[in-house]
Amino acid sequence: MARKKKEEQEVFQVEVITKARVGDEGEWEYYVKWAGYDSDSNSWEPQGNVEGCARLLRSFWDHIGNDDKDWPIGYHCSAEDSWIEKEKRSFAMEFGRQEAEEARRKKAARRSKNKERQNRERQTNTPSIESDADDSDALEDVPLANSHPVGKKRKTVVLSDESGNSSDERPIKTSKIR
Repeated sequence: MARKKKEEQEVFQVEVITKARVGDEGEWEYYVKWAGYDSDSNSWEPQGNVEGCARLLRSFWDHIGNDDKDWPIGYHCSAEDSWIEKEKRSFAMEFGRQEAEEARRKKAARRSKNKERQNRERQTNTPSIESDADDSDALEDVPLANSHPVGKKRKTVVLSDESGNSSDERPIKTSKIR
């Protein structure tokens, strides 16, 4: 059976809202500058696509002035360049903080994973294979004693006395059969 690909919805961040207009349906649309993209990628977006930008929307309307009038379809308003630049600086500072916080979380998770691995090794006295992968899909550490190269499996036979019991006084003999 074929596996369905997991569809991931890409999330874009709004850097700044530069304009607003009343669309064909009578709802506000916003002209947004997308974070990480040139101004050539700016686009008109319906209100539903920018609802996650509550602070930015409030700031935009405080700057423009919101008189709650019923505006005709096609009416538009634009923010001043000075306000746009101020919001771009604000976004850059906030975005930088978010990136730094995400990097701190990842580093803490790696440290925690390494401590857990070291504790397991101390408890079992068995070193493990480390994985450099940072994602959660990575395989768990595999104790070296239980690992073997593909095609080189070995069977271990434990020899004991005639009754089938091994004695604490005599060492257990092992032989490897290929």
